[in-house]
Amino acid sequence: CEVIAERRPERPTGAGAGSDAGEAIVALLDRRPCTVEGIADGLGVAPNEVVKHLDALLTEGTVHSARRDGVVFYERLRRQ
Repeated sequence: CEVIAERRPERPTGAGAGSDAGEAIVALLDRRPCTVEGIADGLGVAPNEVVKHLDALLTEGTVHSARRDGVVFYERLRRQ
């Protein structure tokens, strides 16, 4: 017996806002500024994965980082 299933179109696997993880990070940063560790804990992913996505989001201009009391927080940039 052979099972033939319809194939779903592949989604881009980029690390930016268009990816599922990137969108989840942006949604989290919409609510409040977070550290890498806070994002990782909030989404249940490894910090190194968060950094990869944040790098792409920073390059896209979707988020920015700010140092407060020696800790780096990431915030969503608001488009005007």
